[in-house]
Amino acid sequence: MKRIIGIEEYKGKCERLLGFKKLVRYGIRTPCPIKIITHDAFEEYRKKGMTGKLRAEITASLKEIKSRNPEKGVIARRGYHVPGMQSPPGPRSSIIENPETIVQEIKKIFNFALAKKYDVEGSEITAFMHPFINPTLPMAGGNVTIPITGNILVEAIYGNDEGVLTLPHDSYWVDLSRLEITRKEILRKTKYMRFLDEKKYGIADLPEDLRARQVLDDEIILGLAKQAKKLARKYRGCRLEFDIIEDEIYFTECSAINDTAKTALTDYANSVTGIVTKVNSKKDLEKIKSASIICIGRDVEKNELMDIVTILPKKISPEAVVLFPGGITSHPSIILRECGVKVVHTAEEFIHGERIRIGLDGNKNLISRIGGKNE
Repeated sequence: MKRIIGIEEYKGKCERLLGFKKLVRYGIRTPCPIKIITHDAFEEYRKKGMTGKLRAEITASLKEIKSRNPEKGVIARRGYHVPGMQSPPGPRSSIIENPETIVQEIKKIFNFALAKKYDVEGSEITAFMHPFINPTLPMAGGNVTIPITGNILVEAIYGNDEGVLTLPHDSYWVDLSRLEITRKEILRKTKYMRFLDEKKYGIADLPEDLRARQVLDDEIILGLAKQAKKLARKYRGCRLEFDIIEDEIYFTECSAINDTAKTALTDYANSVTGIVTKVNSKKDLEKIKSASIICIGRDVEKNELMDIVTILPKKISPEAVVLFPGGITSHPSIILRECGVKVVHTAEEFIHGERIRIGLDGNKNLISRIGGKNE
């Protein structure tokens, strides 16, 4: 039995870990070392609890990671593969410094899988650890999306990369063949994500002098594109997460985007003009049947109100367009696209009854206001 292995030894089915293997294979910088607490270790835990041997190996791995990265903490992450379930959710941690905390975080990851009954036939329950890459202001993080065809999209925000899923952020499009930035969307940013303690992330106010600035300079954007190009030669249709500290870029995830997600960066055949119908709660779903433009409220995305997201596709017209406030790889957005909904991602706020035009083209400015609130 191998309780803990390195990423180079991994031969399992977890998409998160297979994504790390791709990054390493193509010479793309990742936090190092990556230590995997295996499914064998999970089975031992399920039958016997946290044994002395498992505890000792986890804490030894923490010490090894810390010895090679003395200025960084360690993060514990879930590595679930559950048949029939895409990206199973689970607990999250941030910077960890002491052995007892890392043991408790691994227990939490395993206990969550047991509570959710993820340990079905064909499943693989793992956890993994690596150095915690923590951007502090004015350092940044974000996503690089590599579609099947067309320009790549770099999304960036000050602070931790996960902020791009729910907060206004910058977007940059890059032509990989010419390594040329073709378009920028620089938004005013007032918030960012940072860690609060060993277990929590939180939202904080962004200093005024950073709010209107371009998050990444052009050289860094092109540096990200060069790294993505290594992968794009062999593997398109994916999203990379990155964090930048002290001018070093680290990629912390590589995941496939499904067929419907791939359309998020491609052209639709038409455009739509109409009145915005805002959806903030389940009661708002009763008024969307004939709506041509539906705007998902930011709280729906932020709190992942999945009951609203799963009901909405059954209520709307097939021609309707949904304005979505988060990133293209957030869970609610993926569900909508898998149901065949036309989704346009935007950080702009819209008022119920406002008249707008959406040009459904992933590489041009999408939305224009053509009237105020319709009384």
